[in-house]
Amino acid sequence: MVNILKDLLAEIENNDRKSDKYLATRSCSERHLIERLRAHLENRRYLVVVDDIWSKSAWEQIQCALPKNFHGSRIITTTRINKVAEFCCTSNEGFVYPMKPLSNNDSKILFLKRTFVVAAECPSQLEGIMDDILHKCDGLPLAIVNIASLLASKPVSREEWERVRDSVCSAHGKEKDKELEVIDKILSLSYCDLTQPLKTCLLYLSMFPEDYIIGKYSLVWRWIAEGFVVPKHGYTLEEVGESYFNELINRNMIQQEFKFYGEAISGRVHDIVLDFIVTRSNEENFVSLLDAQNIPSQCDKIRRLYIHKKNEHAAEVSQQNKNMSHLRSLHVFGRITWMPPLLDLQILRVLYLEDCNGLKEDHLKNIGSLIHLRYLGLRNTNVKNLPIQIRKLEYLQTLDLRGSGITELPESIVHLKRLRHLVGQRLRLPDGFGNMEALQELWEINGSKSSINFGKDLQNLIQLRVLGIHFEH
Repeated sequence: MVNILKDLLAEIENNDRKSDKYLATRSCSERHLIERLRAHLENRRYLVVVDDIWSKSAWEQIQCALPKNFHGSRIITTTRINKVAEFCCTSNEGFVYPMKPLSNNDSKILFLKRTFVVAAECPSQLEGIMDDILHKCDGLPLAIVNIASLLASKPVSREEWERVRDSVCSAHGKEKDKELEVIDKILSLSYCDLTQPLKTCLLYLSMFPEDYIIGKYSLVWRWIAEGFVVPKHGYTLEEVGESYFNELINRNMIQQEFKFYGEAISGRVHDIVLDFIVTRSNEENFVSLLDAQNIPSQCDKIRRLYIHKKNEHAAEVSQQNKNMSHLRSLHVFGRITWMPPLLDLQILRVLYLEDCNGLKEDHLKNIGSLIHLRYLGLRNTNVKNLPIQIRKLEYLQTLDLRGSGITELPESIVHLKRLRHLVGQRLRLPDGFGNMEALQELWEINGSKSSINFGKDLQNLIQLRVLGIHFEH
């Protein structure tokens, strides 16, 4: 903080060269610097811009040096953290101006001005490459300026532009130009400022593809299943997990997509941020991606495996990585060509299958062997029946059946005493579902086909917070 106050004082007293020398050679206390700043500004009309404030405490100290002298002075602060921005305004009757991504047209103007200083026009043979780069930048000025500055230093040739385009669009390319490394350094600052639970939860997002809309509740339930959410006195795990999600939005690590009654319910990760966390995730062997571009290393202990629909190499990976004993989380998205045998996944905590057209009930026949499973998702699959073995999943917390063919639940499901979230579409519950006393969310139930004991069972669910019932007309 002393250095910040010194810099501020040097900028304000920039006409006095002796001041710079004085500040550089003397050890000054915070109090001395604050008093000197206040004395200099007390009877002046001033405009002060404080860039990139990271914390509320930092602003509290800085504003002590800026007197309210009623001369029409103005203070502008910038920050990447929404709550800090709001805090900066509370004592100064100010307002927050959220910076939105640049429009396509403004992105192009900024890019061209930085790349072609004189003409500010793009050669026709390079326009397609420029569009690819701008799509990746997604309106982020920092990315646009750095990449444009890089291209400005290169020969104007298709070969050079394609090389930069390929470098930018590669999520885990190891070779990066110095200008692109600037973006990584800035993101590293934001990442290092996160608490350890938030860092872990952020790295978990590296498994989602570009532009994927991430639902908050499903994500939080998976964080809980993985053990990422730290219990907090007076709050449920779900409430703590939702605060993590909101804080990542607050830190601009997640871009808010949809709101419901003013509350964020989904978001997505900016492509530039996604590239950063994918690289971090690879370095820490946090998530292994299997798609058209990525094949997990043979020597890696795979802990979290994400299989994308473009997984032509699945059979190859199955041969190279026969030992899946360390797998804690398995996500499969799209057509299934291969899936690890469930009998080999003894410590699996999350099994999430989405849009898996090739998924058959035979794939789930050994589901009862997953004794540590906390989360089972069968979203948008054609599975029509849950195996009776599901009663063996005594630690199961979430059962997500949305978009599946499952409407009739087996009687054995009532033995899942730790189940907290049961969601689907027009589900018919068996008698005795009141035994699942840990249930907090239960939807959507087919009210037209409920048994006569429905009300009696329902009153036993004393933890229930969300209930959805569908009645047919």
